[in-house]
Amino acid sequence: MRLSNGLRITRRPNPFETFPAEINLLIIKNLRPVEILNLSRCSKLCYLLCFPLRFDTRTVILTHESIKLFQDGGLCEQLRPRIRSVYFNKPQNWSKTILARKESEADYEQTITQLRIWTNVLTLFPNIRELYVSYAIPWAVENNAYAAVFGIIANLPFYSFLERLEFQVYKDGHNSYRGIPILYETILSGLSAENQDFLGKRISDEQMDETIRSIASGIPEPQLTAARIAVNGIAPPLTGSKRRLSEGPTFYYVPLTLASDLKDLEIEITKGKSEYNPEYNVEGEERESYFEPSILKFFSGVTELRLSKTGTLTKSEIDRLVERFPNLEVLEISQSERCQRDESYLWRRRDREHRYDGIVGLKYLEDLTLPWPAYSASGSIAPDKLERWISQWVEKRLYILEAVSFEGMRYMQTEWREGWDDIMVSFAVDTLDHYPRINARGDTYRRSYEDLRLEPKGYVSASEGDESEGEE
Repeated sequence: MRLSNGLRITRRPNPFETFPAEINLLIIKNLRPVEILNLSRCSKLCYLLCFPLRFDTRTVILTHESIKLFQDGGLCEQLRPRIRSVYFNKPQNWSKTILARKESEADYEQTITQLRIWTNVLTLFPNIRELYVSYAIPWAVENNAYAAVFGIIANLPFYSFLERLEFQVYKDGHNSYRGIPILYETILSGLSAENQDFLGKRISDEQMDETIRSIASGIPEPQLTAARIAVNGIAPPLTGSKRRLSEGPTFYYVPLTLASDLKDLEIEITKGKSEYNPEYNVEGEERESYFEPSILKFFSGVTELRLSKTGTLTKSEIDRLVERFPNLEVLEISQSERCQRDESYLWRRRDREHRYDGIVGLKYLEDLTLPWPAYSASGSIAPDKLERWISQWVEKRLYILEAVSFEGMRYMQTEWREGWDDIMVSFAVDTLDHYPRINARGDTYRRSYEDLRLEPKGYVSASEGDESEGEE
């Protein structure tokens, strides 16, 4: 090619056009996934060469387009056996998604149709090892939707070979009209015949645990080693032997209690909107909890637990945690709602009964994360006091503890903004000869963890009066 000024531009040969196809494929196979993706955007030839290899990650996110690719006669039909991970939606932070979501009138037909199609599409992939199920559903159809989805999954050939299972469910609170709850039968009557068959006859709350247990007990035990449940308005796994109806359902845990190889468990619970479900509004009534000892013994094999919930754990919940998960090596407890913090009254006379003292029962614990406790008036407890707690835990029983973190919030008020900031302090623990040596890092200075409020004369810290009462 010659330019107007007489200069000549020589076109460099494209190696992918000159190399044999086998060489091209060998080159591309040695690239990282992100590099393969970038290369596929260079030309039509590069796109065609990279397309099959982009599925070496063995992951599919279900969309209308991806389903067409893998259906009979689709471009990726031959790649079905290679898929190992399937997502119902793009991976995301479920808590932030729920808290940011605006309630709106739901298209029930579209919602159930999509859930039914995605669930049935799983039959195309015989070798799934990781399954990430996520959907938003009207509150009134929660029971039947889960029973329908789990009933299909549990009877597919890959279920007994699953290594990781996640259920992320958002129950839409906008499920009433002028304060009157919309019932299951009302929603069902407005659906197509296919969706009515998919959901089936209404399953009551009293029937759900036994329904899911009967589905799971009739198939081989899954090989699950990791699981995650992220659902708004369910009961935490630390519920007592008696529970109130308003505490939420427990059936999401049933399949996990039948997985004896389960080691890594993550549970994320956000505040439910029980006012929309009349069954969860019976104040004072109690029923037998699903968490009886004979079932919870299967959780004794869990070595890593991550629990995110609204509010903070009570002392009795800490005691149940030690009873139900006695072999934990990693424990992370966090609060799922921002601007919430532990404001327990830690006066000196109550220090011995502090809710965290039960942690010493986890004798195999190595890594621990807890909410940063705060005094109701003066804010977060000083790091040096937290350090004394850790020292006492190690001296009592936590001989192999290596790391402890406290995560909390502090209130910030300035001329330009007002709100809450995250704070964290971490402690590295050396338990040589059972004598703890503890090094702190993070927000260890008072100015970095205390509440700051704007006063007429400038910035001053919150009163230290209440904190002094809690010190020895």
